[in-house]
Amino acid sequence: MPRVEWMRHVRKAGGHYRALSYAWGDPDITAPITVNDCLHHVTLNLQSALRHLRHDSVSVVLWVDAVCINQSHSGEKGIQVRQMGRIYRDARDVVVWLGEEADDSNLLLERIAESVEVDDPDSLPPFKGDDEDEPVRLARAFLAFSRRAWWTRLWVIQELILAKEVSFHCGHRAVSETKLRVNNLTQSTFSHLANQGIGSAPELVDASLMKSLGDMFRLVALRGQAMGAPAKDTAKSTLDQLVVKFSESHVSRPEDKIYALFGLATDADAYGVPDYSKDAATVYVDFARTIITGSGGLRLLLVAGLGSNALAIPSWVPDWTSRRYHSWVCCALLNLQATAGLGLKADFAISPDSRTLRIRGVICDTVCTIAPAPVAGQGSWLHPDAYFSAAGHPLLYSTDTNRPVTRLEALFRTILNDQSLDREPLDKEPKALHRAGATFLYGLGDGIIDEETPEHTPATEPAKAAGEQQCPDYISRFLRWTRQARNGRSNKQILELFLGELDSQSDLHKPWLESENDIGGSNYLEYQGGRSLVNNDSGGHLLETGGGLFGMASDLVQKGDVICVLFGCEMPFVMRRSGSKWTMVQSCFVFDLMRGEANDMIRKGKYQEQEFRVI
Repeated sequence: MPRVEWMRHVRKAGGHYRALSYAWGDPDITAPITVNDCLHHVTLNLQSALRHLRHDSVSVVLWVDAVCINQSHSGEKGIQVRQMGRIYRDARDVVVWLGEEADDSNLLLERIAESVEVDDPDSLPPFKGDDEDEPVRLARAFLAFSRRAWWTRLWVIQELILAKEVSFHCGHRAVSETKLRVNNLTQSTFSHLANQGIGSAPELVDASLMKSLGDMFRLVALRGQAMGAPAKDTAKSTLDQLVVKFSESHVSRPEDKIYALFGLATDADAYGVPDYSKDAATVYVDFARTIITGSGGLRLLLVAGLGSNALAIPSWVPDWTSRRYHSWVCCALLNLQATAGLGLKADFAISPDSRTLRIRGVICDTVCTIAPAPVAGQGSWLHPDAYFSAAGHPLLYSTDTNRPVTRLEALFRTILNDQSLDREPLDKEPKALHRAGATFLYGLGDGIIDEETPEHTPATEPAKAAGEQQCPDYISRFLRWTRQARNGRSNKQILELFLGELDSQSDLHKPWLESENDIGGSNYLEYQGGRSLVNNDSGGHLLETGGGLFGMASDLVQKGDVICVLFGCEMPFVMRRSGSKWTMVQSCFVFDLMRGEANDMIRKGKYQEQEFRVI
């Protein structure tokens, strides 16, 4: 049984203590340790960490939250949580406990420790010995390693960023963070599998496993940034920015979605001391009110809306426990160059009981058509007519722009948030728009359902028109998606239904594209990135209004909801009447409302200002 001697003040350790970072595990399953000769129960994972990290003959000075913080006293706990940033910053080093040895973790950490810190994975023979299965073993070990609970926990963010030094421990093996972050083993392993095939390990391409691998490297990269110049960006982040940025990380208590990041926030003093006597709903409402009144702006509303319904909070208060607001909305808050409320100054007030937000804005139109957006890998692209309130997909969507936009172009630009992979507006230059168009059509792939491709024009037929060579594959997919036959039309004539009038010199309709690797002049990784956007794994819905506005919102949108632009907000919102008041469903993307068009419509008298009382 681990034996602990408790030191009353961290400062007595003189900066020579180590701080433990770990995932608690199930709090209802505990194991005993002794603290100052008194029996104390901790989670199994913590007891395992203490057993593995202790030394037979030397005292190990270790700061452990479950032992050093009185977890049963809300007041003391709040004060200690407020100081955790300093505790991890002042520690000699941070010991990350990932759990006991399992799933070839010994082999993995041994090989990482032996690896060379280089950029070129071919500079060393990646594998040694006669074990032909080692690449597969290592790949499986990498994935199992990345699925350990520690990588998904929110508390570890500040512990990782603020540490002077970090080491990762699995059982009795350990590896430095530098070796884990900069080594040639990871790329060598997966490059080898890509070149040789995955053989008997098809599970290595499972999407959920690859996501967990991404979670691990996201944290490893975050630590790398904390050691260099980019650390200044994190050091200057406000609490609301941090909560949004790390919203997908996990906590056991909902209020810790906020409290776990106090140690990193530049404005933490504005929020006082974490108060664990308050319920999560009160914490979330107080947090939102402090942000809105303190900033004088409404950007936080971008991640507000109907949540999980587990917390009784107003719709204008973000529910940080909810998975119903999607990653593209969070990305919008951080990256999307939207200016829907351009020139419209925020005008708002919060009721004394913090239940109602009064805000001014305009109603743009009413939602009349809804269709599920395609989900990656599930073959769910419907015929274009399913996404529009009126049949006839070639009809112009807008004539108010410099270049008329077809409805199909509005559809694919909405799916891509009207941004290139470089986050530039798609209509900034024709090449970017055409590349995105080709990527979109490639992304259709085999995901088209309920299709009735004309028998005389199979989807795979390399149809030709006069004076043209073989039809590029994306044109075949376009014909299949829209249920059209070629009927002697040129590639250019076909694509003009999709992208409007094309310059005769445009590369898009030329047959130079021989493979997916050549798409739009981009490389395969760019194509895959575009494809993930096209297939949209956020679970959203495409919508069209009675007046022809086209956009994307969450799966909470309903027919009869209205599209609004609220003064001072960068993106439009889906709103729902609730008697004389309004419920905020969620922010949304609406083509032709993202660049200040609402202000122009107000000046023309087409939109009328009004007050919304949001509950």
